[in-house]
Amino acid sequence: MWSNKVKVSVILLFVALTITAQKGRNKISFRDSIDNAIDASEFLKKDYGFLPFVIPITEPAVGYGGVAGALHFFPKKEKGQIPDFIAGAAGMTSNKTWLTGLAYFGYWKNDRIRYRGVAGYADVNLNFYLFETWPLELNLKTILLLQQINFRIAQSHF
Repeated sequence: MWSNKVKVSVILLFVALTITAQKGRNKISFRDSIDNAIDASEFLKKDYGFLPFVIPITEPAVGYGGVAGALHFFPKKEKGQIPDFIAGAAGMTSNKTWLTGLAYFGYWKNDRIRYRGVAGYADVNLNFYLFETWPLELNLKTILLLQQINFRIAQSHF
């Protein structure tokens, strides 16, 4: 079901992010200090936070499958700064629809400059049913590229 390229890409992504996430880790509690509930925010904020995710796909038009990926947070040296993060994901469904993508979000100069970069590719096979027994089969191949930079005016909210 999964092509060898997709398998290798997903495995390399998880290995690279896991190895990087293990560097210099201090012991971190997964409990909230106020109500003792499960809380992963300290893990994500301190050292190198790593958050894997899986999203199931149950859409009949593209088949059943899922998307797997990870977020990797890069904390700043100064306290109170928003961490940069990189995300990667790949997915596939039962009708051979597949997608992959990477994203980077950066916050610099005390959040006066914000950058967002996203790149991805999708090969989507859709079955559109005009009538119950006669599907119209469509194929969409698309590339997504997004580069955005925002600047804050002095200390304002603009």
